[in-house]
Amino acid sequence: MIVCVDGFDPEYLERGLTDGLMPKCKRFLETGFHVTANAAMPTFTNPNNASIITGVPTAVHGIPGNLFLDRERSRETMIKTHHFSGAQPS
Repeated sequence: MIVCVDGFDPEYLERGLTDGLMPKCKRFLETGFHVTANAAMPTFTNPNNASIITGVPTAVHGIPGNLFLDRERSRETMIKTHHFSGAQPS
């Protein structure tokens, strides 16, 4: 299982673990693999997740944000698939 938690400073996790607030999460971290990744720019969920999955920066995979302009419908639409990306999942 892969869990991606974004939107907070890693110190929040460290403090919660130290204070004993997340025993199940602590066990998961002790028995599995975990890493803190550097954020891709811009720091939105979709560009960061695309960088994690493809291993390339936003300039290569082409996902600049969480939304794209659907010109046919004249509205912003949430990016939900890799079809808008210049890179495929590895």
